[in-house]
Amino acid sequence: MLTADQIYQYAPPSNHLEEKIILVSGAGGGIGRAVALACAEHGATTILVGRSIDNLERTYDAILDRSTNIPAICPIDLEIAGPEEYAKINLLIESQFGRLDGLVNNAAILGSRTPMNHYKPRIWESVLKINLTAQYMLTQALIPSLECSINGASVIFTTSGVGRRGRAFWGGLRCF
Repeated sequence: MLTADQIYQYAPPSNHLEEKIILVSGAGGGIGRAVALACAEHGATTILVGRSIDNLERTYDAILDRSTNIPAICPIDLEIAGPEEYAKINLLIESQFGRLDGLVNNAAILGSRTPMNHYKPRIWESVLKINLTAQYMLTQALIPSLECSINGASVIFTTSGVGRRGRAFWGGLRCF
């Protein structure tokens, strides 16, 4: 059994993801950008999904600086996207790559850090749509491409560590 130190020290070989096609949602910044860059650095062809074309292009350029694989950009606003938009991404993958070997569902928003009685229903709906519903719909739409993976595909759902430490308005209710 590996110790925690051994796990944290693991470094995959530089070609670990060679010839793999990996889609990363939320690839324009933060964790998604870091994942997309790491995948490319380890040999994968990446498909960058996010709502900001400018941010996706910055990630695209950073990948070209580190890898010979040319990424693809798929701009999509997960807050308003429906089944048709997700189906188009799958068709794009099928036509350009023939398969999908990995899906990293990373796109998310934090929402408001405010007391519940001040939390706007519209923000709540956006958080749920982007962080939960969109991830389900994207995964479901990409199953045909994932099933074409040669050695079996992987689907990963990420989250931020932002909720690990309590902050104002994230604690329990107070009764007076």
